[in-house]
Amino acid sequence: MKITVTADHIAKGERGCICKCPIALAMKSLGYKNPWVECNKIYWDVGWNSYKKEMPPSAKEFIKAFDIGLPVEPFEFEFEL
Repeated sequence: MKITVTADHIAKGERGCICKCPIALAMKSLGYKNPWVECNKIYWDVGWNSYKKEMPPSAKEFIKAFDIGLPVEPFEFEFEL
């Protein structure tokens, strides 16, 4: 699955907020329930269960840059469920 982080996700994202980072917002826009992101993993809920998956290097670098206030650009990455 392709996750696309748009300029809108970046603008609405909040640094250091696991539920409102641009990647979590991008997943939410695709219909994922309660997505959240920690430094190297993505989490989401399906029913009563929570799932997690390691992010690819490009997504990890994006989050790191975003959280410390560096300028970031829209990007996309493949994410296998």
